[in-house]
Amino acid sequence: MKPRRNRHAVLLLAAACGGIGLACIAPTPVSAGPVPQPLTVSVSGSNGVNRIQDPGRRCADGGSGQYRHESVEAQLPASGVISAGLPGVIRGFFDVHHDGDEPVGTPLTGTAAKAFLQGTESHVTMSNQRGSVQLRLKAGTCAAPTLAFDGTTASGTGTWAIDPTSTTGSYAGSSGTGTFTLSLSVAPGADNPWSLSITGNITVLQPHLKVEVVGTSWGNLGIDYATRRPTVTYRITNTGPGDTFNPVLKTATSTSIYVKTLGPVPQNLPDLASGQSTQVSVRYQLSLLKQPPCNLIFLGCQFDVKVVVSMPDPLDKADATPPSATVHVRTPDLPPPLA
Repeated sequence: MKPRRNRHAVLLLAAACGGIGLACIAPTPVSAGPVPQPLTVSVSGSNGVNRIQDPGRRCADGGSGQYRHESVEAQLPASGVISAGLPGVIRGFFDVHHDGDEPVGTPLTGTAAKAFLQGTESHVTMSNQRGSVQLRLKAGTCAAPTLAFDGTTASGTGTWAIDPTSTTGSYAGSSGTGTFTLSLSVAPGADNPWSLSITGNITVLQPHLKVEVVGTSWGNLGIDYATRRPTVTYRITNTGPGDTFNPVLKTATSTSIYVKTLGPVPQNLPDLASGQSTQVSVRYQLSLLKQPPCNLIFLGCQFDVKVVVSMPDPLDKADATPPSATVHVRTPDLPPPLA
């Protein structure tokens, strides 16, 4: 029964607006919320810097075995989601442990041939000029190691999750989980080969649209008054928690068929961080005939405009249907000053 009442209320409102000439303003659509985006990164190098701690305390004795601390760094591929087509870098730190002896010249067997990543000490950070995200890596435990280990190379799979306390810039507040595949040479020195593949999803905070009419004017030194061409200046505000990059004013169209948009549309807008605004102006042509909404009197003429703005998020992902807002416009009540 509730959906029927809602539909009935909408029909009554539409009938009232059309019947008595009210200026009905459509609200900005409510965002459906951020959508997880695929995160796929494959990087490799031969610059792994490793430090070995041997011997370590056995797992059975309350320790975590022998361990290696290795750090790596590489350029992010431009196709990666986090890089968003921008130059980026990935830096990793791996705390590789294994519980067992390493006899020289003898293949490792049993628990000695297994390794794991310790706690939250293994992580990779991906960053570019917009910010950074850090992924915490997990693979096995001291009691149940899951990585293969031959004394020189640790390899296998594990899971990752974005550390919400280690996100910065436009990626602050992002979240995500996934899996990884790792091959890491852990020999002493600074020239160890390594490879890392990451798959999963990332979700970033989203921008939201607010549109206001700042004012109207007659342009071209007043000539636009004679030709009935008002200029409307809008304030575009990003009210969402997320930033928007490369936003575009797509359209700014009157709901009246007798008010034509002259432009310029579309218009590129500056990047808008959360809470930031910009202003943009659009000219319109009022009907030269006796037509609504102005008829013959176009001073103080009122009409509604639907403004559509594409607002890509920090991952350069934009809604298939860009957000919009309908605002009320009133032309100047007076003609421009006479020369």
